[in-house]
Amino acid sequence: HVLQRSGRHVEALAVAGEVTTAAEQLGDEPLLVRARIRLGSLQDDAAAYESAETTLTSAYESALGQTMMAEAATAANLLTQLIGYKLARIDEGRWWLGTARPLARAADSDDAQIGYYDNLGILSFMDGHYEAAREAFAASLAIEEQVWGADHPRIAGSLNNLGVVAALAGDDERARADFEGALRIYTATLGPEHPKVATTLNHLGGVESGEQARAHLERALAIRERSLGPDHPEVASVLTTLAAQANDDGRLQDALDYQQRALAIQERQLGSDHPDVAVSLCNLGLLALELERFEEARAHFERALTIQERELGPDHVALAGSLRGLGLALLGLGVPAEALPPLERAWTLAHAGERDPAMLAAIEFALARALWQAPAGSGGDPARARALANAAETGFVDAGGEWAPELEALRSWRAGLPEDP
Repeated sequence: HVLQRSGRHVEALAVAGEVTTAAEQLGDEPLLVRARIRLGSLQDDAAAYESAETTLTSAYESALGQTMMAEAATAANLLTQLIGYKLARIDEGRWWLGTARPLARAADSDDAQIGYYDNLGILSFMDGHYEAAREAFAASLAIEEQVWGADHPRIAGSLNNLGVVAALAGDDERARADFEGALRIYTATLGPEHPKVATTLNHLGGVESGEQARAHLERALAIRERSLGPDHPEVASVLTTLAAQANDDGRLQDALDYQQRALAIQERQLGSDHPDVAVSLCNLGLLALELERFEEARAHFERALTIQERELGPDHVALAGSLRGLGLALLGLGVPAEALPPLERAWTLAHAGERDPAMLAAIEFALARALWQAPAGSGGDPARARALANAAETGFVDAGGEWAPELEALRSWRAGLPEDP
C-alpha cells in the first residue's frame, strides 16, 4: 500500500504478486481476498486491464464466499471503474455499480460508500448526465471531508472530478479553483512527482492557456512517462491535452504530432474500438478541417462515429461533436445537401440531453451554413439558416471569450449574406 501510494507502481506490483502467491500457498482465504484486491488495483494502475479484471473478479467472488462485505464492495467498486470507464463496457459497468451499492450499505463502510459515489459520478458523466455527476462527486466529497478532514488525498480526487464537470459546463474559474486545491493537497501529501500530481496538472493545463498551460502539461507528461512508462493510456491523455493547447496556440503541426502519438498508444493499449480512440479521431478530424484536408477529416469522423455508435449507442450526446465534424467536412467538400443529415442529427442530440451551449451554438452555425448552401429541392432553407445563425450568435456570446473566433466567423459569414427580403 505504501509503495502504491508513493507512486512506485512497478515495485508495488512485484510485492503484491509475491503476497498473493504466499496467501495461495497458505490457503488463507481472507488474506488472499485482500491480496488480490491490492494486486488487481495495481494491475489496473499499470494498464494491465485484462489481468486486473480477472484478479478483481476472483477477489469479489471469494469475498462474497467469505461474507467479507467491505472487501466485496471494494472489489465491485474497482471493477465498476475498470470495466465501465477504462474498458468502456458501459452496460457491464452499470451492472457492477448496481452490485456495489447494496454491498457498500451492508458493509457500513465510508470507503465503500465513497467508491460507489465516485463511480456513480463517472458513469453519469460518461452518459452525458453532468448535473447527476456533479451531485455524486459532491456526495463523495462530503463524506471524505467528514471522515478525513480537508487535506486528505481522497479530497483532492473529488476536487479533480468536480473540476472536470465545472470545466465541461464552461465554468473555467470554478474548475481552476478545484484543480488548484487538488494540486496543493497532492503535492503536500504525496510529493511533487507523484502520478496523481500529473493528473491534476493535466486538468489544469486544459483550462489554462499559453506558456502556463504548456509548462503544466509538459511537467505532467514527464511525470507520467517516468512513473507509468511511455506507452500508458494516461500518457495518451496528456498528449491529447497538449494537442489541444498547441492547436489553441496555432501550432497545428505540433498538435497533429501529439494527437497521433496519443492515438497510437490508445490503439495499442485499449484496442481500436475504444471510445478514447474515437475522441482522438475526432480531434484529428478537427485538425484536418483547419488544414482544409476535408477528405481526411471525413474519414476520421466517419471512423469515430462507427466506434461511438457501437460502444455508446446511437443516441449518446458524445456523437454530436463527431456528427458536426462530419458535416463540416462535407461542407468543405462542396456537398452541403450531404452535410444536412449528420448536422440535423447532431442538432437533435445536442437538444436531447443536458445542453452544452457552446457545442449547440457550433452545431447551429454549421447547420445554418448547410441549409443556406443546399439547393431548395435538397433540403435548403434560407429562412431557417438565418434563425439558426442568430441562435448560434447568442450561444457563442454566452459561452465567453474561448469561443470568440467562432463568433467572429459567424458574424463574418452572416455579413456576406444578401439582405433578408
